Amino acid sequence: MEMSEVAEELVGKIMDMLKDHERRIAELERILSGSKAAKIESAREVEDIVQRVLSSSLETDRYSFLHKLSGLPLFLSILDLVSNEFDVNALSPSEISSILSGKFGIRAERSNISHALSSAITGGYVDRIKSARGSGYVYRITKKGLEYLRSALSRDANTSESKPYTS
Repeated sequence: MEMSEVAEELVGKIMDMLKDHERRIAELERILSGSKAAKIESAREVEDIVQRVLSSSLETDRYSFLHKLSGLPLFLSILDLVSNEFDVNALSPSEISSILSGKFGIRAERSNISHALSSAITGGYVDRIKSARGSGYVYRITKKGLEYLRSALSRDANTSESKPYTS
């Protein structure tokens, strides 16, 4: 066998190994994303999260700064709030909308929330996980999202009296 034949054979074997590793990685990612969603969903508790928030004695005055926010900072604030106050790691756009309107009197369309949070994925501000409770996704604020939120709130706090609460 000539040197070029040996080299071609080795390259072929290496390519086959790489393809096999890529298949294995894809399968592991699929499994991990499923277990990630299952862990988050199991931590959500059986009771309805929105009802927990709406029926809570949460001091809404403490969150009066929410009325001055819009878009992504507002939605990230709700994700941060439920994480800190209710130990809930992820919410759907519908849940965010219901909490905003029911607890704070702030109207936000589910489609706008969904669009803003979907766009925030590329910035690394949220994780999106397929909901185990049916169709759709739930969103979880990331460390980078918390940093973005703190920055946005501190800019806003410089122009208002109301001091925001963040974790």
